[in-house]
Amino acid sequence: TALHGVTATTSMETDPDELVQVREAQNRGDLRGARVSTIKYRFAPDPEVATAQQARAKVDETVAAGADYIKLWVDGGFGTPQKLSRGFCAAVIEQARKHGKLTFGHAYELVDAKMLVELGLNVLAHNVRDREVDSEFLSLLKQKDATLIPTLVRDEGLFIYGESPPWIDEPFFRKFVAPDRLDLLKTKIREAQVKHPQRALFKAGFEMNKTNLKKLSDAGVRVALGTDSGRPIDRFFIQGHSEHREMELMVQAGMTPMQVIQSFSKGASEALGIEKQFGVLAKGKAADLLVLEKNPLDNIANMRSIQSIYLGGKQFE
Repeated sequence: TALHGVTATTSMETDPDELVQVREAQNRGDLRGARVSTIKYRFAPDPEVATAQQARAKVDETVAAGADYIKLWVDGGFGTPQKLSRGFCAAVIEQARKHGKLTFGHAYELVDAKMLVELGLNVLAHNVRDREVDSEFLSLLKQKDATLIPTLVRDEGLFIYGESPPWIDEPFFRKFVAPDRLDLLKTKIREAQVKHPQRALFKAGFEMNKTNLKKLSDAGVRVALGTDSGRPIDRFFIQGHSEHREMELMVQAGMTPMQVIQSFSKGASEALGIEKQFGVLAKGKAADLLVLEKNPLDNIANMRSIQSIYLGGKQFE
């Protein structure tokens, strides 16, 4: 991740204790690389954590286990899984606030995103994709000072391998993709995506994501960069490349290169609550920076022209 120019990353999935141990080793200075943080546990439909009381207790347990943030997963899955109730979500958000923890939410539909932000959610970890956002939602996000992480590359990744994208053979993509994983993407994943019964829905959601990102950005809503990248070999969101592809997609959606740069620096640091130490180049802050050979304001793809990477003022190799 660091070798692609990403200096801080947050895992939004239920994580083992090892990730907390990595974070602590980094804090001690024993490990270098992109700084990690974690939600530790994802609040999704779970028969063992179903009531508001159980939700509050699980927040306490999750924070005690080392969580940096608290995340709710509210997704109808095109009408199949059961969603978390408003009361449950309210209990989680209120309890997280008692611990001073920022809250993140996974939502697909506008109605769920509105509900979460109304309850005080700090960050939407994905964009609304079922319909265009309305002026009421734009005003709500601004009023609550909420952040949007669009994850365009996540939505594209659900169908794009079925179209044999040209970048799959680019050196920048293949540099950090093992041969067996590349083969998997070109065969099994490609075939599965071509035949997927919800392929049209995935593509429609991706286009709606771009439309809504433009509306939200134009309205002055804070935007932060995120991707859903990483995890097992059979997953198709490739760490490092996904972050750079996300930037390109954000520009395609209508954001300027400078707005994209601000999304992964100032916007992301504010979304994570670490803006006192990170996010901009200023005296007294951690000197996380990239030296590029080409100007990304001319073309956001020039973010790939990394000459050197600095973490905390020290060159990373």
